[in-house]
Amino acid sequence: LSSARRNKPFLAINCGAIPETLLEPTLFGYEKGAFTGAHRTTTGYFEAVAGGTVFLDEISETSPSFQIKLLRVLQEGEVMRVGGCKVIKADFRLISATNKDIQALVKSGAFRKDLFYRIHVVGIKVPPLRQRTEDIPLLIQHFMGRLSRKNKLKPRQFSPALIDYLTQLPWEGNVRELENLVERLLVVSTAKVIGLESLPPELKDNTSASKAVPSLAYEEAKEGFERAFIE
Repeated sequence: LSSARRNKPFLAINCGAIPETLLEPTLFGYEKGAFTGAHRTTTGYFEAVAGGTVFLDEISETSPSFQIKLLRVLQEGEVMRVGGCKVIKADFRLISATNKDIQALVKSGAFRKDLFYRIHVVGIKVPPLRQRTEDIPLLIQHFMGRLSRKNKLKPRQFSPALIDYLTQLPWEGNVRELENLVERLLVVSTAKVIGLESLPPELKDNTSASKAVPSLAYEEAKEGFERAFIE
């Protein structure tokens, strides 16, 4: 919120979801006739944001050849459209992300060391969801609102018992897995308050959650739950 770029455009692209033949023209732009289907000159993301932010998700999936081109853009602040010969100034902030150990990729040579040091100005490591279970109720509330609008359904609530159960799951798929579950329960369940009975069988049988029996006395556990729920 304090950034001078906060009101500028924000463009995101998943580097692992599209072929590199499309990744480069999407980010750098291209001139008319540069390749089959290039019927008109098109501005790339780096140029289009005009002082804004470009988010490269799964940057570790890019090839060494693309990484060289990206490094030059970051160093020089200039881009050249595919099929073009004119250098264009590009003012943008780069945010990148990966779900892999990028430092291990650098050591193995799978990711360029010079590019890593160029993009690793401020690093933020996001713990897996199982290590920050206090976020689960907030994420459920967020997803419920957004997915209700998407599916044109009325927002509903998860029962306290269901939320408590969900905080005990391993969440190997992290936030995406939680989002998919919220949407599944929202679409499938007709209850106003969705409870444990609506869970799919594979989650009901989760051993790590079913074995998570509190070691506290009943009254103490009940008091702790009520305090946390009210807060």
